[in-house]
Amino acid sequence: MLLVLRDISIVAAVRLGTRSAFVEPAVRRSLWIGMVSQAGVTLALAQIVRVRYPGWGDILATFIVAMVTLHELWVPVALSWALRREGEVGRTLEQ
Repeated sequence: MLLVLRDISIVAAVRLGTRSAFVEPAVRRSLWIGMVSQAGVTLALAQIVRVRYPGWGDILATFIVAMVTLHELWVPVALSWALRREGEVGRTLEQ
């Protein structure tokens, strides 16, 4: 549930930000995929939680690492799909 909530939050934030920055629609549709797989800071925060809160911090840190692992597995596939899709859109617009 938290994994899905995190992804929905990223999609909403990126769409809002790109809309207010007047980014072209093709970028607005797919940019969020590149933002999901930001693991470095998340893993560091998991370590901080584990050390700072013994007991339940271990459980939360394990969950965070699992969530990052799932993202690292599906995001490259999704990003590849988005780049191919936007490339096709770009070729269509050029013609």
